This record gives sequence, structure tokens and C-alpha cells, in this order.
Amino acid sequence: MLIALYGAISGCSARRLLVDNEGMVIPERSAVIFFVDGVDHTCFDNMLAAGDLPNIEKRFVHGGVTVKNGITSLPPTTYANSTTIITGLFPGHHGITGYRWFDRENLVYHDYGSACTYLDVNRDFSSPTIYDILDSNFTLNVQNHTRRGVDKSIDNQFLSGIDWFRQDFSNVDERVGKCVNRYLIPLALREKEWPTLTMMYFPGVDETGHRAGSDSPRYRRALKTADSAIGRIISEIQAEGLSDRTYYVLLTDHGHVPHDRQKTLDLYNWLNLLTGWRMTKKPKTYDDYADRLAWLSNYDAVYVDGSNRSVMIHFPGKDGWQHRPSPEVLRKRVENFLRPGGKTASLLSHPAIGAVCLRAEPGQACIFTAKGEITVERRVIEGGKFYRISQTREKDIQNMLEYLGYGKGTTAGELADGAWHSSRDWLNASSTAAYPDIVPQIIEMFDSANSGDMAVFANNDWAFSKEVKGDHGSAIRRDMHIILFFAGPDLPSGGSINAARLVDVMPTVLDLLDQNPSDNLKPDGVSIAPALLTAGK
Repeated sequence: MLIALYGAISGCSARRLLVDNEGMVIPERSAVIFFVDGVDHTCFDNMLAAGDLPNIEKRFVHGGVTVKNGITSLPPTTYANSTTIITGLFPGHHGITGYRWFDRENLVYHDYGSACTYLDVNRDFSSPTIYDILDSNFTLNVQNHTRRGVDKSIDNQFLSGIDWFRQDFSNVDERVGKCVNRYLIPLALREKEWPTLTMMYFPGVDETGHRAGSDSPRYRRALKTADSAIGRIISEIQAEGLSDRTYYVLLTDHGHVPHDRQKTLDLYNWLNLLTGWRMTKKPKTYDDYADRLAWLSNYDAVYVDGSNRSVMIHFPGKDGWQHRPSPEVLRKRVENFLRPGGKTASLLSHPAIGAVCLRAEPGQACIFTAKGEITVERRVIEGGKFYRISQTREKDIQNMLEYLGYGKGTTAGELADGAWHSSRDWLNASSTAAYPDIVPQIIEMFDSANSGDMAVFANNDWAFSKEVKGDHGSAIRRDMHIILFFAGPDLPSGGSINAARLVDVMPTVLDLLDQNPSDNLKPDGVSIAPALLTAGK
């Protein structure tokens, strides 16, 4: 009845029902996050240049602050990074390492890829969320699956389910664009409060990229639909007189790489042939731990295809699946398949493989490519994290660094001097490299046992399945480079900053909202609000 009543009133051109409502609580500062899943920066930039995204161009490019080199988290997959957005933590610290992942401690396999399980992510991590921190404020989620702690959610599950079945993915995004007048304002009138934080999730662009590729006309149409929806939401909020107190954030969770189906490697079968390992793709989920352990004792590895461009592999320890393998045991198990020129073929000899990474000692990881190997290390100095590249083989180091984009003459290469450098230094120096931010992030990723013992990342436009025409998940720039914009009443128009990470969004939004979280909260991200406020000055 309330929705119908509002529709009748708004049809008579009466507006500002919120600001002019005597009993309505309007926060002094509020934020709306536009989370557009799976935006390919290459396509996005081309469309901006062509004037095909007028609403985003007006509000964010010309009317806000652009993060020129936004970098997502390893692995660049949706559930890993939708959790990062609301926790400010790397996947290796909140524990959700993909839309499929293996819980090493409990020997349980998780898969969010169905209508019955897509919300399970909210019970699978315990880190505080931005909604938990804003618990005394009204918060709202529209369509996003990852929302633990939010006050209210608008999902349209029935209608969205029909659209998904009919593959009308952009129709879901279009409906999100209509939610202000249809749902948000009536909800606010009922609650007598406008949300301090609203998350708007647009899933259609990503799914279109999977089905058609991010180089397709269909993908461009999906981005246009998202642009129109965003423009409508901003316009309707403005019509309610709330623009002078609303911050807007536009972001994505990962890039999207078009896939030539001729460039496909069935990695599971390739590894079976190459190594002879007995692998399982989906461990059986028995109720009893002992039964799960007994079943896994028949296998040498658990293969987790977290996306078609990255795979994580878990191995048992020396004494079985109750333990992780030591770095020495792990390296001995896999090294013969990573070294070219030996008795066996090298995994790295296939053009589909961009990089293979191994967990090493705590605070260490090894990165292998066809050009060589490096070890990266982390140490804590006076409470801050610092990282360096260790030269394991002098003859390999320069070719390897050039392959990663850290060669001589590059800003990233200046940090490849064996000295310790801060996390932000690595971000700023390597944000345009072929493998951006990999030095700190690969170590952070392996902090969680859920990330496996070995990660395999695809090269260029290769994929590990023919099922899709586009995907993401690798460590290369096109997967890791994301759109990231901020706009608001006291942010400069047309400003820009060099680089920021997706983990920075949560602390930045809290800062802009003038919300001071507990001192016990220690996100991986930092607030970039001071940089945003002075961007371009």
C-alpha cells in the first residue's frame, strides 16, 4: 500500500517526501556504492571516449575523482572481492578465496554457483563488515549476495530468477536502476530513516561478459544499461534534495578478459597427464569429518577451479590431509613439473600458463614463469608491512622481472633492488605493470589455507575451459585493473589520484561518512579520503 501511495503522490509531481517529512531521519552524510560486477577497463575506457557512458562521465569523470589505477585483490573473482569490499580485507585474510574454495581445516568444499548456495557466503566468514560498524545507522543492500550485517535487503529474487533463466541479464540491472522510487523511498518512509549506506549491485555486465565476451556488442549494451540505471538513481536521489549530503562510489570487483576458444587448455587433464597426480575436483561432503578424511586419503590433490583463468591446488602433508605440506615437501612435489629442460615436460612450457605461485615459509611465496623464478618476502617493521624480491637465481632474475613488468627502467623495477619497501610503495610503483601489485598480494593471498598450496594463473587471453567467451581470475593487469571512482559534495570535480586498492574502499567510505570504527578493527586497506579531497589541487 505504501509503495502504491508513493507512486500516486509522485505522479502528481510532489517530490521531496523525505527531506520535507517532519519525522524523517536524514543522515548528515550518506553513501551509495554502485557495484557493477565484471567491468573490463579496456571496453569501459573505449566507451567513455566515444561518449557511450554519459551518466558515468558526467557524475564521476567530470564531477568526481578518478582512481587512474584501481587494483583489485588476488584472486580477482567475485565472491572473494565482494567480501573484500565490505570488510576491507584481502581474500587471504577474510577467507573467501573464490566462488569455489576448499576449507582445508574442515575438509569441506564450498560452491556458491547455484540459486541454493549463492547466499552461503554470508555464513562462511566472520570478519566485521562495514554494516557491522554502521550498526547504529540504517543500511540497505540492493541485489548484492554478500551483505552480512546489513539492515535490509531488496533482492527481487523471483523476477531476477526469471530474467536469469531467460538470459535477460541486463534486465536485472535495469530493475536496480528503478529501485529508488519503487522501493527505497517507500522503505525509508516506513522506517522513518534514509539509509546511511546503500549498496547497489549490478550483476548483468559480468554475466554478459561470460556469455558473449567483453569485446562484444552485447557487452557494450550491458554497460550502457548499467550507465542508464546509475544515472536514473542519481537523478532520483537529487530530486529528493539529498545530493548535498550523498557520496557516490563506482567500482567493480575484477576485470573481464575476452576469450578466443581456440586458446583453451584443459588444465585438469593436462596436470593429470603431466604429473600423474590423483586429483579430485569436488571432494565429497560427508557429514562426518572422519569420512571426509578417509575419502580424501585416496587422492594426492584437491583441484579448485575458482574461475576459468585461475586454479588453486591443495596437497596433503607428509602425514596426510590433517596437515598442510611443509614448504620443502611442497617444493619437492611440484618442482620437477615447473623446471623446463628436465626429464618431464614443464607446466610452464604451455603458452596458456602465465604464472604458477607456491606457498612457502610464512611471509614468503615463490612465483614461477617460463622466464624464471623469484621469491617474494614480507616482514613487519614497527607495525608496518614491508616486502622485497629475493634473487634466487641471478641468471633468471632480469628476464623474470621484465616478464612481470618490473624490469630495468620501470618504476616497479626500481623497487626490485632486494631492499624492503612498503605495501603502498609497491602498489604505486607496479600499478601499471603486467602483473600489478603481485609482490605484496601473493603473500597476503597465501596467508589463508583456503588459498591452496599452489595457484595457477592463465596467460593473456587463455582460459582453462571452453564454456565461456570471457572470464577473469588471473594475475595479469586486465584481470586486476578495475574502475574506481568517488564523487560527493566536498570532493573536487575532475580530479584524479594515481592508485588505490579495492581494500581501501571500506575504510574510505567510513572516513567520508565521519564514522570512526573501533581501534580493534585493522583492515588491510587505508582511507584514501585525504587524497580524494585534495585531488587535482
